Amino acid sequence: MDRPLFVIRGMFAHSTIENPLIVFADHIIGVSNGKIVFFDQADQIDKHLAPFGGRSKVNITELKRGQFVIPGFIDTHIHAPQYPNSGKGLDLGLLEWLEKYTFPTEAKFKDLKFAEHVYEKAVRRVLRNGTTTACYYGTIHTDACVKLCDIIDKYGQRAFVGKVNMNQNSPEYYIETAEESQSETERFVDSVLERKNQRIQPIITPRFAVSCDHKLMNSLAKLAHDKGLHVQTHISETKMRLTGLAGLLSKKTVLAHGIYLTTEERKIVKDRECGISHCPNSNTSNISICLLNDGVGTIENILKKSLTNLVSPETLTAEWAIPLDLVSPETLNADYNTIRIRSGTCDVRQLLDEGIKVGLGTDCSGGYSTSMHDAMRCCLHVSNFHAIHTEKIHISHREAFMMATLGGAQVLDLADTVGNFEVGKAFDALVVDVTKEGSQIDIFENDTKDDIFQKIIYLGNEHNFTRIYIDGVDVLPKL
Repeated sequence: MDRPLFVIRGMFAHSTIENPLIVFADHIIGVSNGKIVFFDQADQIDKHLAPFGGRSKVNITELKRGQFVIPGFIDTHIHAPQYPNSGKGLDLGLLEWLEKYTFPTEAKFKDLKFAEHVYEKAVRRVLRNGTTTACYYGTIHTDACVKLCDIIDKYGQRAFVGKVNMNQNSPEYYIETAEESQSETERFVDSVLERKNQRIQPIITPRFAVSCDHKLMNSLAKLAHDKGLHVQTHISETKMRLTGLAGLLSKKTVLAHGIYLTTEERKIVKDRECGISHCPNSNTSNISICLLNDGVGTIENILKKSLTNLVSPETLTAEWAIPLDLVSPETLNADYNTIRIRSGTCDVRQLLDEGIKVGLGTDCSGGYSTSMHDAMRCCLHVSNFHAIHTEKIHISHREAFMMATLGGAQVLDLADTVGNFEVGKAFDALVVDVTKEGSQIDIFENDTKDDIFQKIIYLGNEHNFTRIYIDGVDVLPKL
């Protein structure tokens, strides 16, 4: 059914490839059937409305001072089933956190009632935070992942959803065989594609390279290639991680974290046109990828230390080419009691300067907040930390905004669909009001439009959103 044109007039801000932030003082945007049909200076309104019968035939909303329209936020890395653990366990050591919170919680999603209860809360919270597009990890449970898609569809969000694959080096109560993982992934992918809903897409999701054996990894790569699917996983620093994922690397691949990538590895990421999901909150408060000692071993070290004794040093060195002295019990146990669940800080300036696509991820519940406002602020803090200790220029609030919007679209290979206000793209947008009741932002007479926008980055939250558009539909009343 055709949806009539509507117009918003006021202040807008978005990013382009050339400029991380452009603020438009008095502009108009026209949206028809969910798509942007014009974006221009306000004095051109009559020209654009003439084909639609003029002003009297069109619904026009005029914004007041203190109100902005910005593109919807894009969260490139979030674990939906971990939402109940947000803000919990951050004082624990890594092993304790995994054993007490992460794996036991995810294992519960075989219960569909539990899954529905959690996913209802998670999706609504993520949407209320202004995230119009999210790249979700699910669990190994196909039916629960399908339920997540049902809920996303109900609330109108744009999303990628991945059924997690893990057939080795995992707890005995939360693992699948290679055959189960492959067949259930195919069932999940077919279930999502049969919906023919362009807003919801399946994404191939090997949890870590070491969580899947070579046979399973190869079958996942073939499935992604044959059906043109996106891929997501975690990476850290070692060459073997990228080698293990070689068949899955493409412009549709989302690599979470990427903190310790070498020069050679960064070149591979760029040449394959992969995107990095920068997760500054989880990297400095919690973790999906662990740094022990000199940053070698990552998740393999975690698994080696697990109570189930799933991975031996010999297995690691034989299968993943890690020097034995770096995975010995002595190395793994060194200073363990003082290690907390923090992984390190990603040098985003280096990634951007080298032309690598970078978006932001909340990484719930490794990150304690599902807010992209928080992700932007954490990104700025991490970059400032790097600038203190190096001579590099810190990331600006403009660049953080770009990574939360257009940068995320680039990472998800959606830049032709969303990310800014170019004509022809879907209208995924947030109407922000700094004067709304509950706002933490005060504006003053001498505040410029750039000042107000910067305040939105540093002080804004979900209370500032008055409308949340996805495909031109305001989904906020549903939440």
